[in-house]
Amino acid sequence: MYAQALRVLVVDDNSVSTRVAQKIAAALGQELVAVESGPDALRLLAEEAFDLVLIALGMPDFNIVEAVQSLRLLPGHAATPIIGLTDRVSGDFRELCLEAGLIDAFAKPLRVQYFKKAFNDCLKLPIPSDGDLPIAESQDSVLSERMLEGLRAIDDNKGVFVNELIDLFESLTPAVMFRLGKALADNKEDESVSLAHKLKGMCRNLGILRLASTLDNIEMFYGSLSPDKRLSLPMQIKLEFEEAVRCLHAHWYR
Repeated sequence: MYAQALRVLVVDDNSVSTRVAQKIAAALGQELVAVESGPDALRLLAEEAFDLVLIALGMPDFNIVEAVQSLRLLPGHAATPIIGLTDRVSGDFRELCLEAGLIDAFAKPLRVQYFKKAFNDCLKLPIPSDGDLPIAESQDSVLSERMLEGLRAIDDNKGVFVNELIDLFESLTPAVMFRLGKALADNKEDESVSLAHKLKGMCRNLGILRLASTLDNIEMFYGSLSPDKRLSLPMQIKLEFEEAVRCLHAHWYR
């Protein structure tokens, strides 16, 4: 908990990711406001003051360089810290973020340690070590126990927050899967990649590894998919979704 409260804006079209961010910020005593698009963020920033902005990279029709340039022109936001949230953070990618005007980039799924680092940086406090960041887990596993244990710890192991995320994931995923299946059947590459990216983010923030890995392959290697493989993917995704939900309810839903 911090002596000083910050106002934080998160810009993300992923409802699961946004809910995780809100819960972590609240647990650390900070106020977090969420919007789903760059234009919504710029409208809000033009009217209100924020101490920190977290922006999900990879949203459809979103250019981070243009967004940062527009934000910097708003009164009171010439130096507001901006951090990118992304699926991949390599050294080269972080350099690109810094060149665009961000102060850092954090890899999804979101974790308490990332927020502590950002808040401490804003408040000019010592930066915490990365000692509690997780080690890599096998993508063949259905779920990440470490990730789910971390989510459960946010609400003192009561389980209510994990239940909420599972319910949210179950309610939102079928519609995205349906759209992705249709895009794959119609061989619409841009739409398929965009929907795979969106669904992958929802999975990763709930520790769903195997399905996230399948979606990552669609996003990264769509052009190399054979027609037969592409047409078989909707059923594979459906089965992996159902498997993940069964495991979540069997072991994590209270």
